Amino acid sequence: MMLLAALPARAEEPGPWKMVMDKNGIKAYQRSIPGTNIHEIRAVTVVEAQLETVGEVLRDVPANEEWLPWCEVARVITMRDRNDMDVYVVLDLPWPVSNRDMVLCSKATYDIPHARAIVDLKTITHPRKPVVKGTVRITDFSGVYVIEYVSRNRTGLIYTYRVDLGGRIPVRILNFLGKYTLYDTFMGLKEMARKKKYIQAGLTSQDRELCEGILADADAVHRIFRNRLLEFVGDKEFIEKVAADQDILEAFFADEQGCMAEILLYGWGSVDSKKKAIRALLREHLKKQVDDPDKIESIVKDDAVVEAILKGTGSAGKLIASGL
Repeated sequence: MMLLAALPARAEEPGPWKMVMDKNGIKAYQRSIPGTNIHEIRAVTVVEAQLETVGEVLRDVPANEEWLPWCEVARVITMRDRNDMDVYVVLDLPWPVSNRDMVLCSKATYDIPHARAIVDLKTITHPRKPVVKGTVRITDFSGVYVIEYVSRNRTGLIYTYRVDLGGRIPVRILNFLGKYTLYDTFMGLKEMARKKKYIQAGLTSQDRELCEGILADADAVHRIFRNRLLEFVGDKEFIEKVAADQDILEAFFADEQGCMAEILLYGWGSVDSKKKAIRALLREHLKKQVDDPDKIESIVKDDAVVEAILKGTGSAGKLIASGL
């Protein structure tokens, strides 16, 4: 897995994320890719399982056939180690689209400063898997699973991918398949994470020791919270004030449900989800400074304040002060 503080930038920036689905706790987004008819797809959800359990589900490649949509074959071709392998996949796509196959390099690493792991998937060529007659080989696929700590028994999952299936497939079918594939993928993964064999595997996983070590370090928790905010909040002064608030910090990791961490998780989606996260943080922070709930809500709902915090224009402090 390759863990990223942010997804890699392209020479020409894609369009904004637009929500296309909000169902059963799964929020799906898409955006256009300049110079193509293909959309990049992203989905965000929370899995009711420990981070190490989710990691064990994703490492069990042959089991992909049980829960990944249209996955007919999933096999490890080369395993360099538990976090670095080459995988062969055959997709039995719905009519009128013919079967596809692909060879993927799957790499996993840990982003300790953000308390997350990322699985980086990219198509490659492999001498042991030549093109099969009658099957279209996918040569342009890239995807990233981000597995993020929310609470000890809840794990955030962000999956972003783009694919060119090749052939003459109408764009509307491509984008329809992309959107609903992510929903079925997440629902399938959630079901797999409930299985006893993955829960048991997580108990002896190297990931478990890593998680426990981070949670035992108060300074590490503070850095993680601050680092996650820095990913999408431009106002560094606001970040420092919020990160110094012990009540917010405790709500971030110590809360059994991980409500604050979950709010930040959905900041991976559209601009609206980022604004929602900022409003939640601002509301909690102002409760210590202002006794009037109506005044707090007036500031929190002021879009100019939220925009200033999000973009880091330097005017947020004055706008908040004028509302007090």
